[in-house]
Amino acid sequence: MSDNSEWVVVERVPGPSSNLLFRLSMTNLGIALALCLAFGGVQIATGVGFKEPLAVAVFIIIAVQFLLIFPVLYHLNKRQVERELASGYTTSTVGFTHLPQIDPYTGLVLRLAGQALMSPEQKSEQRRRVQQFRSASAGNESKSRDSRPPELTN
Repeated sequence: MSDNSEWVVVERVPGPSSNLLFRLSMTNLGIALALCLAFGGVQIATGVGFKEPLAVAVFIIIAVQFLLIFPVLYHLNKRQVERELASGYTTSTVGFTHLPQIDPYTGLVLRLAGQALMSPEQKSEQRRRVQQFRSASAGNESKSRDSRPPELTN
C-alpha cells in the first residue's frame, strides 16, 4: 500500500476521531495525576500540608477538573468508537484488526481489514505516506471519496 495509486480514502463520521479523544483523555489523566503528585509533594516537603485553605482549594480544583473532564472525554470516545465501528472502520492503533484502520485526519486507509497491527517501522512509513497524500491532494480538494472501506481481498 505504499504506491500512490493505491491511496484509498474513507469518508469519516463527523466529529473528532476516537484516536484523538483517547489521546486527549489520557493526556488529561496524566496532567491531573502529575499536578496532584507535584502539588501534594510540595505541600508535604514544605511542611505546609493541607492546612492552608489556598492549598486545599488548588488541590480540589485539580481533582475536580480531572473528575469532570476525564469522564466526559471517556464517554465521547466510547460513542465515537461505536460510530466508527458501525461505519466499518477504526482510527484505533491498538485493536479492531477485523476493520480497516484509517488516518484520523485524512481518512486515508493505513491498514486493511484482517491485517496485523502495524509495527513501529510500518507506522513510520504510514506517517510518510499520509504526508505524501496531503501534499498530493492539497491542490485537488474535489477528489471523490469512497463512502465505504475497501473489502479485504486475499
